[in-house]
Amino acid sequence: MGQTWRWIVRLVIGFAVVIAVSLAVVQVGQQIVRHRAERLLGEMRALEVGKSTWKDLQGIQTRWGAWGHYEGACNATNCEYQISLIDWVGNVIDAISLRRGASALHDHLPEVLADISVHGGEVDRTSFMVSTAVPKGDGPGWNGDGPEPEGYIEYKSGSYALVTIAKSVKEPLTPAYGPEATSHPEYRMRPPGGCEGCMGFDTEFTAAATPEDVNWLTGFDFSCMTRWSPCTVSSDLMPEAWRRYVAERKKNLGIGLPVVP
Repeated sequence: MGQTWRWIVRLVIGFAVVIAVSLAVVQVGQQIVRHRAERLLGEMRALEVGKSTWKDLQGIQTRWGAWGHYEGACNATNCEYQISLIDWVGNVIDAISLRRGASALHDHLPEVLADISVHGGEVDRTSFMVSTAVPKGDGPGWNGDGPEPEGYIEYKSGSYALVTIAKSVKEPLTPAYGPEATSHPEYRMRPPGGCEGCMGFDTEFTAAATPEDVNWLTGFDFSCMTRWSPCTVSSDLMPEAWRRYVAERKKNLGIGLPVVP
């Protein structure tokens, strides 16, 4: 009996050590992705569409070449360059355990994709995407007014990706219609169409946007990558942009305005 108990104690201790080490490795991996993402966003914000050049992209390639890639040619005439930051530890765990292990270890599978487009020697488009995973049961239910729409499936009934993207473009923005329309020709905010298995939110702006606007339009909350509980809605990942979007949408729909007799 004494020998059996000793083996049980050893197994329990060994299991606890494995869990503790796994938690530490996962958290360190997420912290690394977050640190790199914060640095990369700073460099992306410094790029100005229509002003930054091929030389600016070359500097980014020098610093981020280990995470960068492109297809075909990449030169001053034409280059589509992408930088990918991924939590490799979490993705390995996710692949092995079908996501259950990753969520149990509070790994949010953070991912960042930065795209830079150069044509004719100048930067003409950039985008910065941040994505985290939401485990089954953690997402929100119906948060709208009135009954749920027919066929609506609550986010908490399954796992999904939380995806937010900030884009800088050279061309003037095409007008947006409906509740998502804004009175700001230099920027707009909206949930993307066709986001299957995900909850998304996008911001888009031109060179006419002020530096102050660019800051909140690209205002990602990177704590979503490392906090203990997962971020579950767009307002978690892009709090200020989402707050302004909701305020404008309510205004467009007349929600909260006094009724005129």
